[in-house]
Amino acid sequence: MTGNALLVAYEQCFSEKRHYDTLSWTISAGLVVIMAAVVTGILKLPANDLCSRLLFALFAGGTIFFWCRIYDRNRFWGEVANEKARDIEKELNFDGLGHAYMKANFDGQVTLKNTDYQGANYKDASPKAEKNSTGSMHFSIQRLMGLLFFAILTLAILPTLAFYL
Repeated sequence: MTGNALLVAYEQCFSEKRHYDTLSWTISAGLVVIMAAVVTGILKLPANDLCSRLLFALFAGGTIFFWCRIYDRNRFWGEVANEKARDIEKELNFDGLGHAYMKANFDGQVTLKNTDYQGANYKDASPKAEKNSTGSMHFSIQRLMGLLFFAILTLAILPTLAFYL
């Protein structure tokens, strides 16, 4: 590939990363709407109708599971795009965003230079490392998935238990 073709491919890598990130957030918003409908449906059911309440909860569980799988898939494709960007950076011999993302992820921090476009410090600000935890997002999504399903299942079962007790 020529240098220009590689630069076009490089730009496409980040376009793909943005696409899958936007797609994940859009699907998450749709999940919120679906879960709101499920909770509304459960609340409208009579307390003694455990079967229907559990069907709503199982539907919610399946929806949450598929949302998590789609999130994993989109995360995977984003990582593929980042790996390709790093390959292009190596081939063109420059240190770009692909390597910056990887380095920040491994280091768990980003060093903020606090400088303007000419390299001058802003308001006597010295460089400072800012800690982050980019690796925990995946674990957080899994925890959220479990908590959401547990909350909906509890919402489905507790009124029935209270009805019969």
